[in-house]
Amino acid sequence: MRGPTDDGSRPLEAAEGTAPVSVAQAPGVAGPAAPVGVSTPSEVGATAAACASKSKRARRGKKRTNEKNHEERPTQTKPVKRDRPDDSFTPQGNGKRRKPTNTTGPIKYADALKMKEYCVAIMMEPYHDLTKEQAEAIEKQLQRVMDEEIFSPSTSATPVVAPSFRGKAFHSEGTLKMWCEDDFALQWLQRNVVKVTSPRAGTRLVVRKQSEIPKRVKAGLLIPQVEPEDDLDRIRLRITCQNPKYRVSNWALYSAVPMENKTAIYLILGIPEDDAQKLKASERRIHYKFGNIYARFQEDRITALPNLDATEEVPTDSGNAVTKMEESQPGPSKEPVVDIGSSEVGPQSDLGDLSESELVDIDESGLSSDDGAANSS
Repeated sequence: MRGPTDDGSRPLEAAEGTAPVSVAQAPGVAGPAAPVGVSTPSEVGATAAACASKSKRARRGKKRTNEKNHEERPTQTKPVKRDRPDDSFTPQGNGKRRKPTNTTGPIKYADALKMKEYCVAIMMEPYHDLTKEQAEAIEKQLQRVMDEEIFSPSTSATPVVAPSFRGKAFHSEGTLKMWCEDDFALQWLQRNVVKVTSPRAGTRLVVRKQSEIPKRVKAGLLIPQVEPEDDLDRIRLRITCQNPKYRVSNWALYSAVPMENKTAIYLILGIPEDDAQKLKASERRIHYKFGNIYARFQEDRITALPNLDATEEVPTDSGNAVTKMEESQPGPSKEPVVDIGSSEVGPQSDLGDLSESELVDIDESGLSSDDGAANSS
């Protein structure tokens, strides 16, 4: 048994009692025989080369498999839309429809402004609403004037030139609206409208731009203290005389609704903008009998009508208390009869032309004369 080497390791020795294994050399093999379990350097190199070659073939085969799978993988496409009977196909070639060209070209600002001037309206001056029947009567009178010029015998060799209009004349905003073709038609209309009699005494018919039509603001007005003899004409005249700073004759009445308690009437009015500004400046106050009533404009977003039974005292500069109608809270027992914001506007009628036959007859509605209004103390 040998001792340890210089580096401290000990050589591997055969176990005691065992003899070394010897392998007989095969016939025809040159060179010394190697012990069992020990590979020669040539065998190790051959084994490593075989493993490397096998690994390369495996990688090459995997790459080819991936490429083949990628080629064989079907491409995903969107589902094909089924044909419908109304589907059309754009023709190709000579049969293809051509895009229409704009023959008029761009419209200049001056031309657009002139076209706007040709949109006119026939109205009464001072302004009052024209009814549909009155507008149709005015159109018929103008047509008779035009026919007289066309069909009247003439000794001149020059043919008669009649005015031209676009579209159709129609009644809107209390006026008769038209669209003149050119300056000649506009001048003809201005020259001949004076020949037509105005349907209202003290007024005359004029031609104005449609942009000059007076605008109205929708408002609600509760009229308290309705007596059996009070009709809409009496109510209008009372408001007109007690409020001279407002042009009540130009107010339009859309609807008149008696209240559920039969002691008041609620009016939906169209008030001109100038009068609406005056009303807002005076806290929407309108003098009526021996107290005040208040206009309710659409932008106030009123959800309920004023309660006649509930009043509050508002102090004034003079120290006197003025009662003011309060709004009733919405509830199951106090539903608003008319909602200003959502009520439908019917045909406009001038408050100055109201009569018992045209609108609600308060006398026939059975309104009592109970005093539930707020009066000034």
